[in-house]
Amino acid sequence: MKSLAIACALWCLGVLPTNIFAADITPRVELEEDIYSYTNAENGAGPMWCAGSTCIVRSGESVFVSGLETVADATPLNNCRWMLFARDAQGWRQVSVDQTGLTREPAPLAAFPDGRILLSVNPSLDPTAYAGPAQPDVLQFDAHAPAAGRFHVTPDNRLFVVHLASGTDEHGSRVFENRIVEMMHDGTVDPTTRIPLQKPFTSFFTTTVRAGSPQSWTLEMLGPRDGTPTTLSYARVNLLQP
Repeated sequence: MKSLAIACALWCLGVLPTNIFAADITPRVELEEDIYSYTNAENGAGPMWCAGSTCIVRSGESVFVSGLETVADATPLNNCRWMLFARDAQGWRQVSVDQTGLTREPAPLAAFPDGRILLSVNPSLDPTAYAGPAQPDVLQFDAHAPAAGRFHVTPDNRLFVVHLASGTDEHGSRVFENRIVEMMHDGTVDPTTRIPLQKPFTSFFTTTVRAGSPQSWTLEMLGPRDGTPTTLSYARVNLLQP
C-alpha cells in the first residue's frame, strides 16, 4: 500500500510516466569517472558530510560538482576550501576555487532552470581558532560561464570583464571560449566579444590594477588551458588590434 502511495505521488508530480513500468527499466552504465581525490582533513567532516543536501546538479548539458580541498598548512577544524567542477562534452574541469576562505564543511549546490548555479558556503571568521563563528553565504554562478570573471581596466577608465563562456548557442552548437565584455556606468553590459585564442583558458589570472599593474590596452592572462589542465600558460592580447 505504501509503495502504491509513493507511485501515485510521483505520478502526480510528473516524475513517473504512466507507460513505463519496473520491468521495462534496464540500467545501462554510460560513464564512470573520477573527478578529484581528497586528503582526510582530520576535522570530523568530509566531502559527503551534508547528507540532507547535494553536491551535484545538472543544468542543461553540463553537470556541476562541488568539492573539498584540504589545505596542507591549515589546522582543524576549518582547514578546507571549496572547489567547483563542471563537466561538459569535453570532460571535467575545475572552474572555481575559494582563494581566501577556510571552512570545515562541504558546499552544497542548487540549480535553477535559467542557468543559475548556487553554492552554499560557510567560511570561518577566525580560521586560526579550533572552533568559532562563521559567515554563511550563497555564491551564484552562471551555468553558461561558471568560471569566475576577471576585471580589466583600460587607460580611458573603462571597466571590462574577461570570462570563460561554456555551453551551447541558440543553434545548439557547443561554445567554449574566452570572452570580454564592457561594464557600463549604468550597470548594463555591452555585447560580449570573443577572444580568438587557439585554446581557451579554463581558469586564469590577469594583470589587474588591484595588484598594482597599470591600466592597459593589453590583456595578459595566466592559467591552465583547455586540454592541458596541469600546464600553466601565458597569453598577451592587444585589445585595440583589428
